[in-house]
Amino acid sequence: FFFKEALPGTNGGHSPRHSVTHAHLMKDAVKALGQYREDVVSGAYPAAKHSINIKDEEFARFMEAISHHAPTLPVSSPLHMQRHKKLTVADLMAFKGKRWIVLTTAFDEWTARAAEEAGVDIIVAWGSNLEHSKYVIEAVRRGAPNTLIGSGLPHPAYASIEDALKLAGEIRAAGTDIIYCSG
Repeated sequence: FFFKEALPGTNGGHSPRHSVTHAHLMKDAVKALGQYREDVVSGAYPAAKHSINIKDEEFARFMEAISHHAPTLPVSSPLHMQRHKKLTVADLMAFKGKRWIVLTTAFDEWTARAAEEAGVDIIVAWGSNLEHSKYVIEAVRRGAPNTLIGSGLPHPAYASIEDALKLAGEIRAAGTDIIYCSG
């Protein structure tokens, strides 16, 4: 018999001596996500063709809404430093004009673990409905306990502010740190 994690090398750690590994997918994923991170931090990605612009007025309102929060990590901390604490929105704001924020999606524990190991700043995760989103977020949180995780409330999942806040509480309880409304 074989171990499903050992055969493709997705376990990221010890393989029993009676198993065989035919690939090193976890190492490859961490390497690829690390290269992506380096491209973002160096400014090689994204280029203008990859960007979506925000209206100045909308950005100013956003900045005002979050201006009361101070960063919890010094901006001067090394980019390659192993984080033992998740970044906050205030930390991300402190990066503005200093470096790009590295964000990726993950929908499973394995990908989230590789993203965290590669030093990704934010992981965005969601599912096809509320229950599936909670399942996905829980898996991503297991894989990336020290990485900021964001998820959204799909419209029309909520009909009022009260509904949105109730659903946001459920998503938050599943393990997300940032919640956005889409639609």
